[in-house]
Amino acid sequence: MANSVTLPPVPPATGGYTIAFISAVCNPDGTQTWTYETSITGVPPTSGSEISNFVFRLCSDPRHEVISYSQPDGVGPVETGSFISCFDFPPGPPDPTINAIKWDGVNNNNFSGTYTFTLSDCFEQTDISVAVKTGGGSASPTTCLYGLITGPSCLPLQTQKPSRGTPFSKEEKITAIY
Repeated sequence: MANSVTLPPVPPATGGYTIAFISAVCNPDGTQTWTYETSITGVPPTSGSEISNFVFRLCSDPRHEVISYSQPDGVGPVETGSFISCFDFPPGPPDPTINAIKWDGVNNNNFSGTYTFTLSDCFEQTDISVAVKTGGGSASPTTCLYGLITGPSCLPLQTQKPSRGTPFSKEEKITAIY
């Protein structure tokens, strides 16, 4: 699985936007928190072609339900569900079959940091699509950078149920104590 991805910006910039998978924790309440660290490597793009948002594509069937999220100060708003993003081509109304989380209001000064989102259930890990949008205006093939990163699959996480006592072999006799 892709634990880290660096999406190179449009030339002449030589840097890149790095997103690293940190953890996926299945919480005691049955929710799951996904954590990522982001950074800019090399020389970042200049104004007009720098990052403006990034998106993780989530599962549509069963639909991942994002119940909370966090991001570095200055980033926002955050959109979840179906909305216009780098995953909608040609541009038009949001595709209701696409489910995603998008951090908007991102720029070279506030991109680096920790981002999290929590799903209502726990899922196995797999590679998911991530897109970084650069520059102003609408998403297009020239402003969207694509990669893969470790994220939630559509398969529920198989958890071990706790044992209810000591297992006995068929040959053991159990003597009742009165």
